[in-house]
Amino acid sequence: MSELKVSSLVDYPEKYFLEIKAILHKLHQVTVAYSSADALYDIEGLERLKREATAQLELLANHYARTKRFKTMGDYLEETRKQVKAETIKLICQNEGLSVNQAEKMVYAEDFYKERIALMETLKAFFIRVEIMYENYKNLLKSIIQSISLCKKDPNYKPVEN
Repeated sequence: MSELKVSSLVDYPEKYFLEIKAILHKLHQVTVAYSSADALYDIEGLERLKREATAQLELLANHYARTKRFKTMGDYLEETRKQVKAETIKLICQNEGLSVNQAEKMVYAEDFYKERIALMETLKAFFIRVEIMYENYKNLLKSIIQSISLCKKDPNYKPVEN
């Protein structure tokens, strides 16, 4: 198998992958902190978590918007799949001297096609993960905001002293 890069399929720089990985790590830390909070009424701590989650979610939203441009008809990279298939058919026709109809029957067996589709499926899984995690962390932020609101409304609330 040759060394294929994402850039051979789509315009999506490697730095985006690294940035998303860092953002998801920070949001995971917020999740851990929120779910293991010792003080139920620590509004200051919840406010810090809210600010961190909001900042990271905004960054993730920008990346999510970049990945959504690859989603058509409810599926990621469908246009890319069609393009790879067309390129493979063209290569078969040129190299084997076959007609388009004959090449279409052989396209799925070609290494050129299989390698690109394998990479594309990995990229597609990444895009789906970004989408799912974006929704998940939006819900986390809503939960943090709701916890703050409930604390403020509770008549027994007393600020936690540091």
